[in-house]
Amino acid sequence: GGTLGITAADLDWKIDGGEGFNNDDGSVHPSQSTAGISVQAGYDHQLGPIVLGAQIDYTVTHFEENSRFDGGEGSDLRTEIHSLGTARVRGGYPIGDCLLFTAGGLAFGDLKHTYESDGSPARTHAKDKLGWSAGGGVEVAVSENVSLIAEGLYVSFEKSATAQGPFYDDQFE
Repeated sequence: GGTLGITAADLDWKIDGGEGFNNDDGSVHPSQSTAGISVQAGYDHQLGPIVLGAQIDYTVTHFEENSRFDGGEGSDLRTEIHSLGTARVRGGYPIGDCLLFTAGGLAFGDLKHTYESDGSPARTHAKDKLGWSAGGGVEVAVSENVSLIAEGLYVSFEKSATAQGPFYDDQFE
């Protein structure tokens, strides 16, 4: 199947030694949203009153968030998400032509973090990341082989240390 959706991201940037930039602890928490196009495949099986299944999906998106710090020297932070996907199990309870369900499992994504301080070369950390996902929603059968799904999905990726030195340890989450 296919999906059109909205990807909203909440980032957590912590800059060691960044006190006085935006927060006293050198952290910034920008939020941004963008559209994405997904493909998905899955299988469900009904066991009495319960439906169990598995699903994999892959989303292509162009998410980019930039922030500028103006402390002792200016600094630019940028996070880009080019794609993300999940491999999940799901369970639900059917009510007529509707299925109320929850899902959870593995998440993977192509993320890139860049930190650039005025007068210094950019430090970039690009990596395929692993994480976890959890969510739920409702699926409505339109015909025997077609359904519409409204779903909320939370995806979290591990922290990335992008720049480390004797006096700093910058992290993106």
